[in-house]
Amino acid sequence: MKKLLFFLSLIIATVSFVGCDKDKDDDKKDEKKDEKKEVNVIDEKKEAANEAIKEINKKCPLEAGLGFTLVEAFKEGNNFVNLYKVDESVVDLKAMEESKEERKKTVNLKQTNLGKVMKAAGMGIIYRYKGDQTGKTFDIVFSNSEL
Repeated sequence: MKKLLFFLSLIIATVSFVGCDKDKDDDKKDEKKDEKKEVNVIDEKKEAANEAIKEINKKCPLEAGLGFTLVEAFKEGNNFVNLYKVDESVVDLKAMEESKEERKKTVNLKQTNLGKVMKAAGMGIIYRYKGDQTGKTFDIVFSNSEL
């Protein structure tokens, strides 16, 4: 986003220094082409995020440690969601929810392929845990800026 804003400000500065209308029209055409290129890049990154979701879902259900099963991945708004079923006979869901901020600090998504793909696509990541007995859910949310 910073690159886009920087690039657009350069274009605006260039247009303001051009004297003739023809050059301004040409610059506007170039600006529209560049905006289309930027939109295409964003679309490609979002498509990569959609592909990641499809690939994860092909592997589901996936055991993700004692008491955790990844059951589905999906988009929700501008977030990528991993939905985990939690075996409440093994995991204390309430204690887990109470310690979610500490858990969040231990996860470094910046170094993972998933984190990089979602960051590039402008998306956040949500880890959603749902108890198998109570149906209670809670989320650990990573905004795009945290990736």
